[in-house]
Amino acid sequence: MTSANPEQSRYIIGSASEQYVTQEVYQQRVNTLQELNKSLLESNRNYLAHLTKANERIAEDNQKNRSQQEALRVLGREKNRLLADSEEAIKLIAQRDNTIESYNRNSCENAMIHKRLKESHNNQTEKMQRLLVNHDTLLKKHALLNRQISALNHMSATQKKISMGIAKLLMFILTQQTNLRNRFAG
Repeated sequence: MTSANPEQSRYIIGSASEQYVTQEVYQQRVNTLQELNKSLLESNRNYLAHLTKANERIAEDNQKNRSQQEALRVLGREKNRLLADSEEAIKLIAQRDNTIESYNRNSCENAMIHKRLKESHNNQTEKMQRLLVNHDTLLKKHALLNRQISALNHMSATQKKISMGIAKLLMFILTQQTNLRNRFAG
């Protein structure tokens, strides 16, 4: 098809040529788009596989997080229990310290009492030793007194015998005097 107007002829020719070229390009573009579609589809499959793996990892991480959170809760409960035990242990240690302090005070007091008792015992022992010495001395003096009393008793018996002898002798003398008087008087 021709036309009197050169621009129009070029346009038509150009259009026909362009249409022909476009058809060829269109087919190339279709082929390219199909390749791109295949590539995109493969990419989408790969991306989907990556997303699936990522989701699985996220699910695993979520499970791990839940496990960790549960472990943290367990640790928190354990920590609270340990804190309570620690507070109880601190109270028991304070009671033990008070008991030890009281025991130490009592021990000091008992040591002082023991010291005083020991001193008193030593004093009593010394007094007892002095009493024993005095007792021994008294026993010796008593034995001496007994000997002296025995000697005095013996002396008394002897004096009594002497006195009796003297009395008999005086009676004899008096009797003799009386006899002599009677003789001279008669």
